[in-house]
Amino acid sequence: MKASEFRKFYLSFVKLYGAIYSDDAYVIMKKFYPDLTKKEMNADLKERKNKFTRIYQVIPTTDRRYVICDEFFDDDDICKMFSEHMDKPFYVCDDLERYWAYGQGDFEKPKDYDKLRRYIRKRFKGNDRDLLTDRLMDGILYIIHNSEVRKMFDDTARLMELYGILMDETEVQGFFDLFIELEGNSRLRQNRGHTPNELRSMRKTDINNVTMELGENMTRMFLSGEMDVYEYLDHVKKMELPAKMKEDLIRQLEEIIRKKGPVFKA
Repeated sequence: MKASEFRKFYLSFVKLYGAIYSDDAYVIMKKFYPDLTKKEMNADLKERKNKFTRIYQVIPTTDRRYVICDEFFDDDDICKMFSEHMDKPFYVCDDLERYWAYGQGDFEKPKDYDKLRRYIRKRFKGNDRDLLTDRLMDGILYIIHNSEVRKMFDDTARLMELYGILMDETEVQGFFDLFIELEGNSRLRQNRGHTPNELRSMRKTDINNVTMELGENMTRMFLSGEMDVYEYLDHVKKMELPAKMKEDLIRQLEEIIRKKGPVFKA
């Protein structure tokens, strides 16, 4: 593979997933380049590690792997992203050019995009209403693709104010109903590139019987101390989760704590 081809993959990894381990990146690249070897991929990553790169960065780990992630991510951001992934499957399309296009920010317009666009367009007046509408829609899509789920509404509300759009309670409800529909069909980093609706269709099971595996990567990070297992356990205990899922997560975390052994504090 050429250096430029590796870079195209790294950009797509960042846009679709936020962060990815080199082991997982290798599996995805090999889907399109069957002859690719780990030695070849690691040589390219080694060349790029800890260097100034635009959009992405390559960080070596303590277990001789690499993390490819957003250029602005720090350790906390990386841990948070891996926590949100929670072993969701990676979204990978079959068309290489389409996959690389994600790295350029070229996402498909989500279903229901036009409905929200028409709703917003009515709020603008004058000859430049289409230009303003498209710019605002671009901003909304950027927020959906890059903001944390809990911050999406606040970030979008602030953006609407910047464009001078003020709505009464009924209009706000109508807007956010359309926004939720749009978000449900948008590819999100925290979902490893899947849309929320795609994940829901994959999980056609009773939510009360859903369990959750921490997975090899997160378990390794807890054992090595890269992530604080005690802090995460406390967080899970406070989360509103289906009973079986919460019980299963707590069991796994307590098992990791037993493996780590006692912690002695001065």
